[in-house]
Amino acid sequence: MRIMTKVNFLDSSTIQVVALDGEIFILKTYLSVLDENQQLIATLLAKYFTENFSNDKSSMIYWVLMKMMANQGFSFYYGSSDRSAERERIGKKFVNFREGRNRS
Repeated sequence: MRIMTKVNFLDSSTIQVVALDGEIFILKTYLSVLDENQQLIATLLAKYFTENFSNDKSSMIYWVLMKMMANQGFSFYYGSSDRSAERERIGKKFVNFREGRNRS
């Protein structure tokens, strides 16, 4: 059985994506998506997130956006992730570590 990304519309312009690793992303649309179009958009987003799954989340989201724009004319922007704060915290530790090594 193949695992797929889970995608749900929270409202007409907010989309929740649960990636293959369980990370939750919130995407926002520029325009409201009609109820009758939401299932198609959700299905395609799930497909593209699964196909482009990567540990590099920025790249993953970029390629999903490019495919959605090219194939459907559908655009969104990144809202947030449940792991964004943790990535920033770890990134700051690396920067501080490197800066500390450069002072020695």
